[in-house]
Amino acid sequence: YLNNSISLFPFEPSLWHSKIDVYYQLMRKHFNDENYESTMKYIESALGVIDEAKETNKRNMNPFIFNADTVELLETMQFINDHINNLDELMTINEIVHYTIPYMDVNLDSIPDQWRISDTALLNAVAGNEGIEVKATGRTYIYTQYHPKFKQGKTYRIEVQLKEPVGYIAYFISGIKNRTELKQEGNKYVSEFLVKNEPNENGNQLRIYVESDCTIENILVKELK
Repeated sequence: YLNNSISLFPFEPSLWHSKIDVYYQLMRKHFNDENYESTMKYIESALGVIDEAKETNKRNMNPFIFNADTVELLETMQFINDHINNLDELMTINEIVHYTIPYMDVNLDSIPDQWRISDTALLNAVAGNEGIEVKATGRTYIYTQYHPKFKQGKTYRIEVQLKEPVGYIAYFISGIKNRTELKQEGNKYVSEFLVKNEPNENGNQLRIYVESDCTIENILVKELK
């Protein structure tokens, strides 16, 4: 029924959400039952919808993107997909508030759908299977399209994983955290922060500052227990 509805109204984001949500509910059932083979089956089906929507947008003069609720489901399934063999990481699934899907570019603008570019004269960010390919000629930032939602009094950890080390990378969260340089741990750059102020109920913009070329393999923000 959903596929038929999508064929009739291919540019309606709510229908794409419903399709992904069906896979998510099936995935969650099998994940809770510890049936990881079936879990992965439905995750692959859900993530495959990204390419389906991308193909559909090739016929669209005004390409759509998934809504925030859809992206939240996809982030969860991508996280499980990437950490299915790491039980410790899987145990933190309910604490994830942002997980970048670097290859997701449903609207075909080359920019990963979860991120926007602050200054295209200084920076270019291209979605790809290996990560977000960043070309920078000065210090500037990318910022979230769907802003992470935080809780007052909670502590969070941000991790930015790069393919190769860089000299400078920092983050900023509107109303919560001033620009702060991340500390290097191998190819990961990390920081922890406490949310002292009342966060925006619609989420707070997250910025990642860079000043040189790099490949961002992933950006993760999670609540610490």
